[in-house]
Amino acid sequence: MQAIKKSIKITCWTVGIIVIAAIATYFYRHRYDKYELTKEEQQTVMLEAKKQGKTLVAYFSWPATEEADGTTCASLVNIDGKTIGNTEHVAGLFAKELGTDLFRIETERTYPLTRGALIESTKEEQDKNEHPTLRTHVEDMDQYDIIFLGYPLWWYDFPMPIYSFFDEYNLEGKTIVLFTTHAGNRFCKTLRTAQDLLPTSPIVQGLATHEDDVADAESDIKRWLKDNGFEKQ
Repeated sequence: MQAIKKSIKITCWTVGIIVIAAIATYFYRHRYDKYELTKEEQQTVMLEAKKQGKTLVAYFSWPATEEADGTTCASLVNIDGKTIGNTEHVAGLFAKELGTDLFRIETERTYPLTRGALIESTKEEQDKNEHPTLRTHVEDMDQYDIIFLGYPLWWYDFPMPIYSFFDEYNLEGKTIVLFTTHAGNRFCKTLRTAQDLLPTSPIVQGLATHEDDVADAESDIKRWLKDNGFEKQ
């Protein structure tokens, strides 16, 4: 009898620990959800957003050779035997489904390709608020009404090259659709930051694709575009 009681007690403790760990993991992964748009805010933005007009899909992607974490997401995905960055793949799918222009944001500086060095480098860049010089440039930004802007989440924020992109172009009044690839923190504070930087632009909360789901993101992208009324050009 004592052995049975002891076994039951151990089982209860084990189940309790598993439940607590699961709850803690959920709240940890969703601790930045408060920064995302509420359902009502998103509905309001979608009413203001331009869904027809010339569209550009712009993105920054820097693939690391090792698994990234929640602070700096820049992982790789293998598609049809070709290894590319997560955000690059998702951006390409958006451009394909929309039938629109695709632009890669590139910088003069290069970033490390290994996880540890990339984390250190991007943290230093962020701490110093350095906006790296861009190497690629959109020839005529004025022609675009809608900008789909994609990025990995670096240190719970936009990568600094995205800030350089905001610096270079007048995006006021354009519809900005944000999409991100991440390791657990979704958009984090980037939506609110974009609202602060572009107060006259509708900032749409697009797709946040977890790194584990990137390879199969095409169906999610098709569904999101259809559900939100963005048409192929």
